[in-house]
Amino acid sequence: MSCVDIVYTSSLCCEESGQTVKITMGSTINKDSTINVRIHASQRDLIDRASAVMGKSRSEFMLESACEKAKDIILDQTFFQLDPEQYEQFLEILDRPCESDQALRTLLNTQAPWNE
Repeated sequence: MSCVDIVYTSSLCCEESGQTVKITMGSTINKDSTINVRIHASQRDLIDRASAVMGKSRSEFMLESACEKAKDIILDQTFFQLDPEQYEQFLEILDRPCESDQALRTLLNTQAPWNE
């Protein structure tokens, strides 16, 4: 058994059921961190069924699935792929001179409400 040094707790809403799931993460001596999740029995059963199909433990399945989803979300925000023709069009757009936009200029010069 590992010893937990620091614990962080947050709540997430499960899209499938609409129920809130509490996630606790803590750093441990044996590994970098732990994740504890409180879920309904039906959610656990679904995860167990899928992990069995994949031949993985519940923990392996959940970690792999969560990391895969996290990477997908991050890549959706940072990576896009273009064919050569689209890439040339993209470069042309980037090389165009900027148009003056007073509304954008005003927005960028406005102080954020939390900084006031």
